[in-house]
Amino acid sequence: MRYTGQVRANVLAEMGRRELKQGDVAQILNTSQRSVSKRMTGDTDWRIGDLLRLAQAWDIPIATLLEGTEDDPFAPNGDPKPVGA
Repeated sequence: MRYTGQVRANVLAEMGRRELKQGDVAQILNTSQRSVSKRMTGDTDWRIGDLLRLAQAWDIPIATLLEGTEDDPFAPNGDPKPVGA
């Protein structure tokens, strides 16, 4: 699964366990529900700072939200390019 899709699945799973809606996540992130919706649909990638904030608010390791992404971390951005190329 692509990085963005896997993170989305992990966040959705945690939201389900806690019976939270996108508006609840938006409050934690101090952003709009629309911004969260874009992340949930894959239109916008999750920022590491947002994931850290969620992990802290939910008292879970950030690894829980990143689980399964290590196999293909560059997929959403295409092939990695060397710096300066």
